[in-house]
Amino acid sequence: YRLCADSCAEAAFAPPLLLLTEIGPPGGGEPWTRILTWRWDGDESIINGFKLYVDGSFYTSFRRDLRSYELRDSLLPACGERLEFQMTAYSGATLVPDRESPRSNTLGVEGPPCPRTVRVIFGGHTLTTYNLCCEDSPVGPITGELWANEQQIEFDGSDLSPGGRFNGLWLESNHEYDVETQILHTIAGWVDSCLGNGCPDYWAPWDNTLTTTLDADEDLTFGVRIYDMDREGEFWWRCIFMPWMPCWVWWETSEVACEAEATIPADELTPGFYTAYGDRCDLTVEIEELGP
Repeated sequence: YRLCADSCAEAAFAPPLLLLTEIGPPGGGEPWTRILTWRWDGDESIINGFKLYVDGSFYTSFRRDLRSYELRDSLLPACGERLEFQMTAYSGATLVPDRESPRSNTLGVEGPPCPRTVRVIFGGHTLTTYNLCCEDSPVGPITGELWANEQQIEFDGSDLSPGGRFNGLWLESNHEYDVETQILHTIAGWVDSCLGNGCPDYWAPWDNTLTTTLDADEDLTFGVRIYDMDREGEFWWRCIFMPWMPCWVWWETSEVACEAEATIPADELTPGFYTAYGDRCDLTVEIEELGP
């Protein structure tokens, strides 16, 4: 004897119940194995199998004795997407069944979060200096780098050629600088205006942006480091290449004039302006989100 909600004939063709089992790899991480399982309480002898629907459309069928199916390939939603699964029991031909149950519960499977691409803009009045190391203001000539995660912009505004005051770019303490125009473009202009033998080894790009791709849960770290370049030397009574005469031997030295760094947690990263604070300088950048 049975108790049936409507009629026992309809209960014999009740919809299956869909479940999802997710199995992660040992130690965590990806990839996960996702297995679709189902339960059916009707009379198995009166059906031919089960039909799987994905986003409302028929996808495939299974023998009546099967109760699980591993989701692979096209049945694994892409990042940021969702697939919905339903199942029926049927008798007769698969495409044109004699009888088919109502559809089961809807089981939604979410794809992984999408990575994000962001652009970090080093422009505007973005570098504020305080008491720069390691000499009286102005400090220089300078080299340095700007970075955002693994991406980096390097610049070299130092010329330690012998004779007179060292040439290149110098920075004042307690001052505000436009990184794009007063540092990068100033040095890049020197590079473009002096091509050939005898030119100082200046270097800076015209582009003041860095573009990086972040995983959905990856933080963004950006910053600046500026070096004060100098030259030291000593008197040798015998030169290596001209041992019959004395000479001065020179080499370059560098000290960190200032640095600043900041990390933006993944769940707080939105387009806007952010500042990295340091002991001797601060750096403000603009962040744009370019999408997945």
